[in-house]
Amino acid sequence: MAEDYLKKLLDQDLQSKLDSIKRAAEKIWERPKIVHFTKHGIDEHSKNIITILDLILGDMSTMKNKLSEHEIFILLAASYLHDIGMQSAYHAGLPDKPDYGLEDKKIIRDKHNETSAKIIRESVDSRAERRVKCGLEDCINPNYVNFIALLSESHRMNKPEISSDKLKDDYLMIGAKIRVRLLVSLLRLADELDRDYTRVNLDELKSWNIPTDSKMYWWMHHYTKAVSIENGRIKILFRVPIQYENSQSNLDEIIFRTVIDGVNKQFSEVRDILWERGIKLYFEPGDPKADNNNYIGDPTLLLIPDDVIDYTIGELTQKSANGLTTRTGPTYWLDGIPQSDDKELRERTFRFLTLMEEERYDDAIAEMEYTLKVCILSPTEKMSILLNLGNAYYSLSQIGSALKNYNAILELTQKVSEKEAIEGKSSALGNIGLIYRAKGDLDKALKYHRDALKIHREIGYKQGEASDLGNIGLIYSNKDDLDNALKYLRDALKIHREIGYKQGEASALGNIGLIYSDKGDLDKALKYHRDALKIHREIGYKQGEASDLGNIGLIYSYKGDLDKALKYHRDALKIHREIGYKQGEANQLGNIGLIYSDKGDLDKALKYHRDALKIDKEIGYKRGEASDLGNIGLIYSDKGDLDKALKYLRDALKIDKEIGYKQGEASDLGNIGLILKAKGDLDKALKYLRDAFDILIKFNLVYGRDIIQNAINSITHNTPEED
Repeated sequence: MAEDYLKKLLDQDLQSKLDSIKRAAEKIWERPKIVHFTKHGIDEHSKNIITILDLILGDMSTMKNKLSEHEIFILLAASYLHDIGMQSAYHAGLPDKPDYGLEDKKIIRDKHNETSAKIIRESVDSRAERRVKCGLEDCINPNYVNFIALLSESHRMNKPEISSDKLKDDYLMIGAKIRVRLLVSLLRLADELDRDYTRVNLDELKSWNIPTDSKMYWWMHHYTKAVSIENGRIKILFRVPIQYENSQSNLDEIIFRTVIDGVNKQFSEVRDILWERGIKLYFEPGDPKADNNNYIGDPTLLLIPDDVIDYTIGELTQKSANGLTTRTGPTYWLDGIPQSDDKELRERTFRFLTLMEEERYDDAIAEMEYTLKVCILSPTEKMSILLNLGNAYYSLSQIGSALKNYNAILELTQKVSEKEAIEGKSSALGNIGLIYRAKGDLDKALKYHRDALKIHREIGYKQGEASDLGNIGLIYSNKDDLDNALKYLRDALKIHREIGYKQGEASALGNIGLIYSDKGDLDKALKYHRDALKIHREIGYKQGEASDLGNIGLIYSYKGDLDKALKYHRDALKIHREIGYKQGEANQLGNIGLIYSDKGDLDKALKYHRDALKIDKEIGYKRGEASDLGNIGLIYSDKGDLDKALKYLRDALKIDKEIGYKQGEASDLGNIGLILKAKGDLDKALKYLRDAFDILIKFNLVYGRDIIQNAINSITHNTPEED
């Protein structure tokens, strides 16, 4: 038994103390329970947590190298006491009552971690009223009580607080070091992993009028068979009704995703802390749909009620939209579709967003096009569908089709009241700004982002305001007005910090890092990228972490430290592969290819660029495909195969023209001109170089301008090019 096994690692005195704590906790749970929505208590929950801790920490021969006996004692004591706040309305600040309603229970549940800590601390304070015995009388000296209370309080705190000084390493009065953050991470993860059908009683659920969000939590437990941990690998085993397999409403996917997202969120928050301490864990959800063992025909397995289905789809839909906005750039807006009475509209919107997350953009477009045909939509719902459809086209670099859908929204805004139109209009304006920036028309992009900014300021939407300021800053960066860019990005950063939006703060820090990189201040750039990386790790946003690692890799590349650059790009690549973000994977493969090119290993560089090209073609990302083709062309140029280089660069040029990407078009034209110049075809070279230069001037683009101007001068004036 895991409980006895772990206790054997303690000396007799600590074992005796732990027995006292367990007996006191059992008495607390023997009281009439304030009914909650999952089972708590020593046998129902604490022992499960201890079993999971045993699986996480490994066998006895290695455990002592991971935790001291003092740390094991504190962790086990907190496993018994961390939820006792569920049993005291008084310590949660509520008056005594014969029974407690839903609102009271919500207060008790929401505050239970703080209440547990309060009960623990007051149990040894003779001045406290209504003290509850916790078996801690012999734990005052040394000061175990403070650590047990801190773990209990922290098992439900927000992620950013895990990195706060509150959880820094500290010492017992006897001098033993206690790694608080490590212990908190272990307790949080074990608490999260205790999720299976044995913790819920559905007969009780039917008799309670409890909120739908809590019902959802119950049902996800009901469909979880167990959480397995073998050799450091965490896997969830399901027991989903066979009727849900490949159901039209995707109910099996909804269950799988809800459970996996919950576990992954907690795992992501603590993984790095555990890894740093030598506790190597991996969460491997795999593809639960592909495992027939996850579906069963057990008649005791009940079907999820409609209200819970609707609620869960709504939650996942909004979560997907928010995640895609952060990940891809364009704003996603749902206009209440998750709460719509139209079930088909809700389900199709959810399917669309799932396809977008899987980077199946063509299928996503087909889903939205069909939705427009078959669903009866209000004007604002239609605006939402058009916006999201435009975003799918944007992800494929089909910016003409994206722009058509965004403009259709602006036309619709004229047919509804200003109040109904305002959110859709501001979202469309911001996304149109992204389109014109992608096309290289920076002045037009600036106008649309300023229009969006004006609306967001009028309605007091601070997050939107910060996003607009950031986009304006990036446009000034493209214009090479770095001081103005810095000003707008700092304004965006300030707002993100004011509203506590950590993801936005990290994004702004990363963009400021890019500006300092363009200014040539690589050390300052590195600092900002590291600050962004720290936040992304704190909040568990893996894609942001990978982006920061890639940016740090670029800085080391600019510094000439190619081996260090390669390490960071490989770390970024690993994360993109772990989270299944194919576009990010292709981007990092391309960056690694550039490093090998700089190292002079052209064959290796070619391999990485071809791998990137394959992925970008698979997901239909045309802008990435053009970039890959251009990079392959430059490698063949370096190899001296100028004809092959021209072929690849012309293929890249064709795509950049098709998608309207002016910076890419100018770069392709310029590179073709340089190769023709090297071949001695000066007249043709001059034409390509001038075409490239004209685009850069027309759209006020600065990247590559000096190189092209020098090449033109060397042909027309027969002068050597400047380095």
